[in-house]
Amino acid sequence: VYNHMLLPASFVSAEADYHHLKEFVQVWDVAAERQVEISGKDSAELVQLMTCRDLSNSKIGKCYYAPLIDDHANLVNDPVINKLAEDRWWLSIADSDVIFFAKGLASGNKFEVKIKEPNVNIKAPAYYMNNREMFINFINSTFRKYGKLLKELNQKYAVVPLGNKFTIVNETENETMFLAPSDFRLALQNRFAIDTTGKFPKQVQASSWWLSHPERREYARVDFIPTIKTPDGVFNMWKGFAVKPKGGLEDIPLFHELIEEVICSGNERWYTYLWGWLAHMVQFPKEKPGVAVVLRSDAQGVGKSRFAEYVGSLIVRHFSTVTHGRHIHGNFNSHLKDTLLLFGDEAVWGGDKSTESVLKQLITEPSMIIEMKGKDVFEVRSFLRLMLATNSEWAAPVGLTDRRYFVLNVSDSRKNDHDFFKQLIYEQTHGGGEALLQVLMDFDLSDFEVRNIPETPARLAQKFLSMEPIEKWWLEILSNEDFTVGGKILNFDENNRAAKSDLLYSFNEHTKAYKPNHRNWEARRLCSQFKKLVPFAMDKRRGSGPREYEFPSLI
Repeated sequence: VYNHMLLPASFVSAEADYHHLKEFVQVWDVAAERQVEISGKDSAELVQLMTCRDLSNSKIGKCYYAPLIDDHANLVNDPVINKLAEDRWWLSIADSDVIFFAKGLASGNKFEVKIKEPNVNIKAPAYYMNNREMFINFINSTFRKYGKLLKELNQKYAVVPLGNKFTIVNETENETMFLAPSDFRLALQNRFAIDTTGKFPKQVQASSWWLSHPERREYARVDFIPTIKTPDGVFNMWKGFAVKPKGGLEDIPLFHELIEEVICSGNERWYTYLWGWLAHMVQFPKEKPGVAVVLRSDAQGVGKSRFAEYVGSLIVRHFSTVTHGRHIHGNFNSHLKDTLLLFGDEAVWGGDKSTESVLKQLITEPSMIIEMKGKDVFEVRSFLRLMLATNSEWAAPVGLTDRRYFVLNVSDSRKNDHDFFKQLIYEQTHGGGEALLQVLMDFDLSDFEVRNIPETPARLAQKFLSMEPIEKWWLEILSNEDFTVGGKILNFDENNRAAKSDLLYSFNEHTKAYKPNHRNWEARRLCSQFKKLVPFAMDKRRGSGPREYEFPSLI
């Protein structure tokens, strides 16, 4: 209460009002802060009587801090006294009934003065601005400010559905994040806006203002679609290439050597396919190739990782490197939600059966389930390309009839050649990425079929390592002329007959020789698998003798 009137103390709080005032405009109600005007022949004498400050040398147009005291030196008020003329004074601000104090002294001392509350106007340098003009300017300024705020927040945030819930997507320079409402509010806790939807405008948190704004950015679903045009209502996590195409093959001589002479060991058929595989990713990112590239070597430092990173520089936002298997086949895979090229550096071992099915899904499945901690799972389309690198002998689970893996043994011709790789990095960061993108865009794919994988010695080796135990046993029979089953060598030029019990014993003993923890198979299991290997095998039995298989010669 000020001058017997209610004086608003703050809009939200002193701290919130301070932060708001630093950025925006505030209109304060100060009607309770009053002025007292004293004029007339005895005005100077009355004013001096009211204050303990000597005003004898005061000048017109100057202001003086002057405490007002009573006859016992008690403080009545401490206004600023403004000398407007020799016979005209203002006391500002004057509260605590100063006007009655002045009138009492004037009446008791029979001073010839006039005492009143003056009409105070806001005066601009060249004109008087009335309240209507000021209010209109304030409203226009507010709309401009908050129009900019809406644009700013809409550029960065959007409301999207994830599973059965809604969340706020936050687009940063390097990644797409999904924020819970509490995290979104925390991010904007120091930002404010004016809510004009009620009877009176009021200051609110910018997060609440944006969430309830009818023009906030929002989408019907989230997806990853590597195309220029996005369907209506879809928040597309694809952000395009990181560089602009410019240059040609002559601008990337070191990468040219790396891919053809090192990665592909100078084999024309192999490097032609690898160039095509990379060009397919650039020219047809929306077509899933269904083929993974596997780079293995016995030695470290030959250039596998540098090759992947050079290619990944074309799609920085959509290139991910992982070094542990759980980042490929683990439950939480948010890093894959907008990945076009995934590089597994020593992240996979070919003998790990737990990863085999997950790898197949990553390589061939057209969609992917994304699971993030604390959020509902959601599905996106998958256009992921997989590249694996390892120094392990067993690099990938390549089955006998598998068409998912293009496997290369990388040459060690540039092993630990630090100068070469230093120059390669310089080439990449000084126009190499742009030139490589142009080369891949111009690469002729008219006769290229990405699923026609060239056979390589490395791929054959992976097939052998990935064989099932019964396949390895049968390969040993076919390749070892001295291998016996039931004490007999199988015929290579005429039909064979072998007891099922002998085949079972031979298989179990052969498998235990290289796999000591092998648990003996039962006859039924062996027979079902054997029929797959040798589909022409026929069940036979001689009288009361053992059950046998009759099958063609081994040639």
